[in-house]
Order: sequence, then C-alpha cells, then structure tokens
Amino acid sequence: MVSKIVFFCNPNNPTSVLAPRDVLIEIIETALYEDVIVFLDEDFLEFVDEQKRFSLVDDIERYPNLFVLQSFTKIFGLAGLRVGYGIASEEIIKLLSNAKIPWSVNCLAQVAASVALTDKEHLQKSCEVIRVERLYLTNELSQIEGFRHYNSDANFILINIKDTSLTAKQLKDKMLKKGILIRDCSSFRGLDDYHIRVAIKTRQENKRLVDAFKETVEKDL
Repeated sequence: MVSKIVFFCNPNNPTSVLAPRDVLIEIIETALYEDVIVFLDEDFLEFVDEQKRFSLVDDIERYPNLFVLQSFTKIFGLAGLRVGYGIASEEIIKLLSNAKIPWSVNCLAQVAASVALTDKEHLQKSCEVIRVERLYLTNELSQIEGFRHYNSDANFILINIKDTSLTAKQLKDKMLKKGILIRDCSSFRGLDDYHIRVAIKTRQENKRLVDAFKETVEKDL
C-alpha cells in the first residue's frame, strides 16, 4: 500500500525537539517527487526561542504538496474551542474542502480566534514565561536522581525515569494522589514504560511539580 499523506509535528511531540529546516525541506521535496502530501503541524512553534524559530508557511507556493497546520490550542489557551487553521496551495484547499464537514467550527470559536490573532501582548508574555520557566524546570529536573530529561524546544519536557525504581504508570499514579497529572508516554510508538512528559507552567506550579517528584522518587530509591 502506497502512502499518500505524511504527518510531521515540529517541534515534535512528545520529544519537544525542533527539526532542522533542511531536514524538513528534504522530506517535503522527496514527498513531492512521490506525489505525497505533507501535513506539517506547527502548533508548538510559537514556544520555540525566537532565534531558533522558523515556519514553512512562506514555502507554500514553492511546495504545492505542503499543508501547514497551526492552532489556538496551546499558545492562546483556547483548547476547549477546538479551533485552528491550515495554509496550503489552492489545489489542496479545494480538495480538503470537499471532505470537510459543513459546520466544523462554531461561531464563538471563530470570534475568539480572530481576537486572539490581534493580541500580540499575550503572545509575547506567554513566550517569555515559557522561556524562563523552561530553563528553571530543566535545571530542577536535572537534579532529581534517576531522571534524565531531553532538551526541550516547546512548552513540555520528555523525561526518561528508567534509573528510578518506578515505571511511568506507577509514577503517574503516585503523582495523581498529590493532585498532579503527568503524561505516561508508554503509549507512544518508539517509547517504553519509562518515559513521562510534563508541561511547563508558572513558577508556582513548576515548583510544586518538582517538590512532588523529589518526595515521590526519593521514597522509592
């Protein structure tokens, strides 16, 4: 069976790693030669440090097989409204419009999304909070015995906890008893039972997370 669509998330989920531009271009050009559409999800791109950030939106005209997905779910916090948008060639837009359900986005979500696009102040503040707290949280996590985190480009961090005596499910259950929800990543293809993912939040929330991790892990070591 020949694939006709490739889906790529940049930064990646759950690793939070930003793929180099040249790698993405190679994928898109190879897919174009094979007549394959590339869906590039840039939902987490706003969280990437500005000097490292790049979008392929400006490459749409150059690559007619490219569809860039962007969302209001993460950076604008509009997850409950389920609203986002796509940018692509006119041919792809027409093709997908034929398959789209008539009432895909409600009127209130459309209004909220339109207003969000004009709120540059919120965007700047959110990016700065993530930048500062990402550094704080990664430094704190590196001091927890048995934790090995991956470098993060987005608003979450993937952690390998294999050197602790806990599996991801066990640690998730213990953290739930403290009122904290973490992601058990064992369901992700390519990961095992010893990977978790945590979100980067406010300093107060991040400190609470770190303190709960330390208390939980130290008891089991």
